Amino acid sequence: MKKLTVWLLTAALVTSMLSVTQTSAFASGNTRTAGKNKEENAFSIGLVEAPVIIDPHLFSLQVEDEIIMQVYEPLVRTQNDGSIEDVLAESHTVNEDGSVDFVLKEGVKYHSG
Repeated sequence: MKKLTVWLLTAALVTSMLSVTQTSAFASGNTRTAGKNKEENAFSIGLVEAPVIIDPHLFSLQVEDEIIMQVYEPLVRTQNDGSIEDVLAESHTVNEDGSVDFVLKEGVKYHSG
């Protein structure tokens, strides 16, 4: 019984490793040309699964968050200790009514869409 359990756990581990490897190759695009893109403004990212959507307002999966964090920069970011760090905001103030006022950094291009 002990040998069977060890064998089953080993088989499950090998199967999951193969699955992740194949899924990562699929998510990165055509495996024959992956890594051959020499454009200066291009980047490649290895993913465990393919994203469903990369709209920062609608995403819900971890894989989509990984992409969004590489593309979009937030006004503020929550640190591991729970504190708030200004990123694109120079500073921010939380008002008594719960609204937040942001002072935007100079020299950064902003858009409304």
